[in-house]
Amino acid sequence: MILSSTLTFGNQDTIVPNDSKFYIRDYAPKIYGKLPLTIVETKDGFVIMHIYTIYYNKEKIIKIKKHINKTKYTYKKLDNGNILLSNGSEYYSEKYFSDKTHFPNFYKLVFPKFLYCSNKEKYITIEKLCQDLNKNKGQ
Repeated sequence: MILSSTLTFGNQDTIVPNDSKFYIRDYAPKIYGKLPLTIVETKDGFVIMHIYTIYYNKEKIIKIKKHINKTKYTYKKLDNGNILLSNGSEYYSEKYFSDKTHFPNFYKLVFPKFLYCSNKEKYITIEKLCQDLNKNKGQ
């Protein structure tokens, strides 16, 4: 039996298996208005990288480009709850992400309490926003 969580936003559901664990990392943008963000999902020893480029201005998120990379990286869980991928990149648990982020004020554009929710909720929030922006793009 596979357990999962379903969160409904509008007419679309985002289904996330309960045994998935999420870790997150952002990068200092080289260009204002373009923030790179990666959410790593670990499940059954596999790493799935949800790679986002978030375009924004002072008032709102404009668009989100998404790429999924299913990798063969191995990872180890660190004592602090973060993970270290075999490529040397560290991804943060929700406990550490709010301290490590480069732009805490940016995330208020996404959701006012974004930094204080679980990484799973962060993933679902970004996915929902991505779906909403793509839906509105076609209108």
